[in-house]
Amino acid sequence: MLAVVGAGTMGSLIAALGCVAGEQTLLWDADADALERGLQHARDELAGGAERGRWEAGLDERLGAAGGLGDVARADVIVEAIVEKVEPKRELFARLGEANADAVLATNTSSLLVTAIAAGVPHPERVVGFHFFNPATRMKLVEVVAGAASSEAALERVRALGAAMGKRVVNAVDGPGFLVNRSNRPFGVEALNLLQARVADVETIDRIARLGGGFRMGPFELQDFGGIDVGFAVAQSFYEQSFGEPRWRPSPLSAKMVAAGWLGRKTGRGWYAYPA
Repeated sequence: MLAVVGAGTMGSLIAALGCVAGEQTLLWDADADALERGLQHARDELAGGAERGRWEAGLDERLGAAGGLGDVARADVIVEAIVEKVEPKRELFARLGEANADAVLATNTSSLLVTAIAAGVPHPERVVGFHFFNPATRMKLVEVVAGAASSEAALERVRALGAAMGKRVVNAVDGPGFLVNRSNRPFGVEALNLLQARVADVETIDRIARLGGGFRMGPFELQDFGGIDVGFAVAQSFYEQSFGEPRWRPSPLSAKMVAAGWLGRKTGRGWYAYPA
């Protein structure tokens, strides 16, 4: 059984993928309203995928809501998709690890060290990185990240789960941004630098990236899609983990957007406006 903690966009889609993989899947969130929205999002994604012929109909029968962390702890694989900060993730895994000594604890962190999250968790060899890309049901890649203590058995369990979800599984080193986000970081950073220097506006930079660079989304469209606050947290993590490497310095433009509450699609306004 698979359990997913955090019923936001990423967590709900990971839960949908659990159903695709044939797992009985539980989704849980401390916010009851968020949990209901997440369950509906997962069901809608499963129904839409079935209509497009990506998988068979009726997979949502494998999906259910956990009544609490006690239910979550019964799963043999637990994926967290909560706030991008070390302490909440570590505290969650410590609690779940105490309740279930055998569960594989997989973090969907996009930038934090798996080794740091595992520190203080009972049997840290069970803690691994399992990093999906947004939207998780449509992006083909998933990174499996070994922390300093991660066991081969735990890593192989999530590799097999990723493959069953239909993903291309790649092994990544435990470091800032792992593989994909480390490679992608200059793309977003330079876009913000160009905007700050008033070389070009948001629409122009995005258009050049799409038409000239072959990207499906421009850097600002991508930030709005994933959440500007999420991207800013990742930028801060990069900067801290690299001990102040200048090329990873977070942009004050992103900080201002987060302070204003303009976080992208989820708030109706980011670099672009999204009327209701």
